[in-house]
Amino acid sequence: MNVVILSPLFWGDASGASVYYQLLAQSLIQHGSKVSVISDEELSESQSSLDYFPLFPVRCGRERRLLRDILAYAKQNLTYLKLEKIITRIKPSSVLVHTSFYNNLGIFAHVMIGIIRKHPEINFIADVRDSLMPAHKVPLLNAYNRVIACSENVASYLLKNGVEPKRLIKIPVIQERLHPDGKLLAQLISNIGLDGKRYIFYAGLVKESKAIDILLEAFLYHVQPVKKDLQLVIAGLMKTSNRHIKDMLTQEGVLYVGNRRRKEVLALMSGAALCINLSPCEGIPRSSLEALVLGKSVALPPNIPEFLQYCNDFVISVREPAKIASKIIQIMDAGIVPSYPNEIHYPENVLKSYIAVLNNNIKTIS
Repeated sequence: MNVVILSPLFWGDASGASVYYQLLAQSLIQHGSKVSVISDEELSESQSSLDYFPLFPVRCGRERRLLRDILAYAKQNLTYLKLEKIITRIKPSSVLVHTSFYNNLGIFAHVMIGIIRKHPEINFIADVRDSLMPAHKVPLLNAYNRVIACSENVASYLLKNGVEPKRLIKIPVIQERLHPDGKLLAQLISNIGLDGKRYIFYAGLVKESKAIDILLEAFLYHVQPVKKDLQLVIAGLMKTSNRHIKDMLTQEGVLYVGNRRRKEVLALMSGAALCINLSPCEGIPRSSLEALVLGKSVALPPNIPEFLQYCNDFVISVREPAKIASKIIQIMDAGIVPSYPNEIHYPENVLKSYIAVLNNNIKTIS
C-alpha cells in the first residue's frame, strides 16, 4: 500500500494525535507499506523511513496566543490549496484524513471535496478521533469512501448526525505496550521538587473543554484539605487565557510542569498515585489508555461506553467539584486498579483492521 496521512500535527511528541499517527505509521511501514505524511513544520531529529511534507505552520503544538494563532490559522488555510498537487505527486492508494480540519471555519472542506472528486481512483478515509466536529458538518464525511470512528461514542455521534452506516468502521485506538522508566522518573521527581511526595497526575491540554477548571477546584477546595500530603501535577500545553485557571495553577499543592515530551509524561504517569482525566469530550483519551496499560489507579472521564463497560467504578460522571473529590478519594482509598482489556488496542490486533480499510475491503460497519 501507498498511504498518505494528513494531520494538523505529527512530530508534536506530547499530543495524542501525533502519538497515534506515529504509532500507526510505524506499524504500517513494518507491514511493508509506503507511508507519506502531510503535516506541520515541526520536524523531528530522529531518522524516519516515511516521506514527510511540512506544509502547515506550527500552531496546534504551541501554547495559546490569540493574535499569533489567528494569523497562523489564516496561513494554514492558504496551504490547503497545495494539497491536491502534493497528493497527485505521491499517487497514493489511500489517504487518511484527521477530521479536526473540519472543526473550525475555513476552506478545508471545500478543498477536500474538490480533491476527492478529481481522484476517484484514491481511497479517501476520514479519521474521527472525538466528537468535536460541529454536527452540521458531519454529513460532509459522506464524500469519503470510509469513516473511521475510534470509539463507540464517536460512532454514535457520527451516525446520529448523518454519516451513512455503510461508510462507518470502528477501529480501537492503537496503543503500544509500555514499560516504566524508573531512572527518568527519579530524575524528574528530583528536578521538579516532588521527592517523597504522592501526587495525582493529569496529562493533556490545559483548557476549559478538558474540565481542567473543575479538576483544580475539586483538588484545591475538597481533596487537599483531606489529603494534605497530596500534590496535583499537571503536564500539558497552556490553551487557556482564563485567569481563574491560571491562578489555581500557582496555588500551593498544585504543580504545573508545562508541556513535556512523551517519555517524560509516561515516566511521571508511572510514579503517580492516581492518573486522572475528567474531560467530557473524548473518544478514548490517550492519557487514560496509557495509564491503564501502565497498570495505574485511574479516575476516568465520562461518556465513554468502553470505560463504562469495563471500569465503571473508576468513571467520574458527576460535574460538581465536591462530588468529584469524593470519588477521587474513594478510588485512592480503595487502592485497586481497573481490569481493562488493553490487548484490544495493541498494534498487532488493530493493524489488520487498518489494512482492511486502507485496502477498501470493509463491507459493513463493525
